[in-house]
Amino acid sequence: MPSAEPPDIIKIIKNKDYEALYAGLVNGIFGDIDLHVSDPTRRCTGTALHCASIARDMSAVLLLLRVGHADPNVQDELGCTALHYAARAGSENIVRELLDKKADVFVLNNHSRTSFEWAKVITSSF
Repeated sequence: MPSAEPPDIIKIIKNKDYEALYAGLVNGIFGDIDLHVSDPTRRCTGTALHCASIARDMSAVLLLLRVGHADPNVQDELGCTALHYAARAGSENIVRELLDKKADVFVLNNHSRTSFEWAKVITSSF
């Protein structure tokens, strides 16, 4: 009998199903949560932590960092970390949590910008 596909962590985060997210993280059913995930809407091209940061989903960020031990310094295809997206979104609480979990403020994205430089460029263009 073929094994079932693991649950889609992005769908679980989008649906704010925190019980399923917690259970999946505790039981290791998502595999390596620091791997890049596929989001059919293309709103997120990084890890589950990137996606939760983009969505400003503090509960998912907390679960991913504290239960799943997600690495806050993984870069996506744009060279951005979750801190880049949280800073860009103005999510002060998520920025604090990422910093508490040792997010590196000096990581440069593909445009040679730190998370705070990128946030400044993005917000000044509006």
